[in-house]
Amino acid sequence: MLRNMPVLKLTQVDHLHNLQTIAEGWAAPLNRFMSEQELLESMNMNTITDANGKKHLMSVPLVQDITADHKKEFEGQEKVAVTWKDDLVAVIEKPEIYENRKEEICTKTFGTRSLKHPRIARIEEQGDFLISGEKMQFTSEFKYDDGLDQYRLTPS
Repeated sequence: MLRNMPVLKLTQVDHLHNLQTIAEGWAAPLNRFMSEQELLESMNMNTITDANGKKHLMSVPLVQDITADHKKEFEGQEKVAVTWKDDLVAVIEKPEIYENRKEEICTKTFGTRSLKHPRIARIEEQGDFLISGEKMQFTSEFKYDDGLDQYRLTPS
């Protein structure tokens, strides 16, 4: 399956946390990484709007950064595989790539640009682009292999 798709390898546990939050419905109605429009709405209104026009509280962006090299590789592709420790965890369908507005995300979400804030320091290290897609398929349960997997619960 991976042979026909470019691969986005998640390397930070924060990225897997975001993906799991979306996959397990904790961020409903979000069912993929935020699109550019959803990111802007989340930063400016602390909401996202579902397909029926209903607004839902969403004050923290759930996005996935990528590098300029990823952008070149993923543009024009129908699907992008997402892996964690070489396991396929999701497939992004019809990827959308847009600018990572690091300064805007930091100031509107956290009210500061200080690198002393641990989350801002991580955002500043991110790639210059973000990826979303028309939809996302989740392919497996999330395993962190940290000795705590048996204690993780889902909302269902």
